[in-house]
Amino acid sequence: MNRHLVCHNLVKAFGGFRAVNDVSLVVPKDEIRAIIGPNGAGKSTLFNLLTGFFPPTSGRILYKDKDITHEPAYRRVKRGFSRSFQTPKIFPELSVRQNVYLALQAYYSRSFEWNIFKFRSLDLPGKTEDLLRMFDLARHGDQIAGSLSHGDQRILEICMVMALEPAVLLLDEPTSGMSEVETNRTIDLLMKTYEEDPITMVIIEHDMRVVRRISHHITVLHQGALIAEGTYADIEADDTVQKAYFGEVR
Repeated sequence: MNRHLVCHNLVKAFGGFRAVNDVSLVVPKDEIRAIIGPNGAGKSTLFNLLTGFFPPTSGRILYKDKDITHEPAYRRVKRGFSRSFQTPKIFPELSVRQNVYLALQAYYSRSFEWNIFKFRSLDLPGKTEDLLRMFDLARHGDQIAGSLSHGDQRILEICMVMALEPAVLLLDEPTSGMSEVETNRTIDLLMKTYEEDPITMVIIEHDMRVVRRISHHITVLHQGALIAEGTYADIEADDTVQKAYFGEVR
């Protein structure tokens, strides 16, 4: 198994409270891993540890067998980590097209920072239009991003994240607040993108219909601790998971 992203005994304590409590997991290359659990289970805190927003209290994080435990977020971005947030992080006063263009510009200016002539030769407007079409946003290209529906704002953020050509994509509740139609559209777009160019994805998600459709493997957190792992069928049949979610075995 290609151990792409590995956590060993991660702990994040805030005073005497352990938001993440001794969590270990292995995410192989190009796997879609869902992180699920009740509210307050520690899912977003785990994301913040993986992406370098929080330092762990103890434990280790490895990426491609390199220890990145204490690397800041910007260094992980350079390694290929990209993430979305529970609330879309876009430039609301700019157009949809400008948002995507700026994401591309950020990515390629990093790659060509010592060769301005190569950077200027890139067809960023063309790449922008390709991404807009890929994520079904071309019809909104000139629209101010802040005026988009909630669902389209989330899709725009995912489009911007994908502009960074991530090796590890971390999505924090990508369908939160969406209608069923918007949710299905978002998952369709994600799966189409994945099928064309597989990457490692780690996704926090509450909607079990989405989890069932998109994930290869599931990690379940409860009160900061890992309580179960497996396929959707494994998790669905797990009495411990049923009790954590519903207070009883169903």
